[in-house]
This record gives sequence, C-alpha cells and structure tokens, in this order.
Amino acid sequence: MGTWPDRAHEALLAQGGLYADLWNRQQTLENYGRGAVMENERTRGNFNVMCRLVGLVKPLAPVMVCAVLLGVAGFLCAIFIPVLGVYALLDTLLAAAPIALAPYVFCCRFWP
Repeated sequence: MGTWPDRAHEALLAQGGLYADLWNRQQTLENYGRGAVMENERTRGNFNVMCRLVGLVKPLAPVMVCAVLLGVAGFLCAIFIPVLGVYALLDTLLAAAPIALAPYVFCCRFWP
C-alpha cells in the first residue's frame, strides 16, 4: 500500500476525467522521446526526421509563405523608408537645386 499522495493519484486516474486525461497526455509526451531512441537506426536519420517535420507543418505552408513574403516586404520597407525620407528632406531643403535619385543609387550600389 502506497503513501497518501500515491493513493490519491491512483484514485484520480481510476476516476478518469480531466486529471487522467492530462496525466495520459503528459506520459505520451514523455514516452515519445524514449520511443524514438528505441526505434531502429534507419528511422532516425536526418533526412527521415526532416521529412517527418515537413509532413507535420504541411498544413501550415500557406501561412509560412505569407510570413516569408511579409517579412521580405517589412525588410524592404525598413531599408527604403529612411532612404526615401532623406531624399524627400533634401528635396525640400534644396528646393532650388533639383536632386536626382540616380547618383545616390549609383553610389550606394558601387561603393564598397
């Protein structure tokens, strides 16, 4: 016969319900890693692991593509907002002298 906490745990598991469900899910997660170690060497290769991960995230592919595209758009905005802001500021301050954007692009592109 176990101690009081052990008996209470066993009683809660015997009742089923939320506690038993959470306990079983936790045990499944803990045993998942142990099961992967016990599998044969062929299923633990890097390529097989990557294929399994791609299979898991396949439903999220549209979301990931959207995230990449929005990340690239954000990166471009982070670059060009200050550049165009400086261009607008110089154009405002030096209204008498027209400022062309081409020399700045040329300098930035070929300057080391």
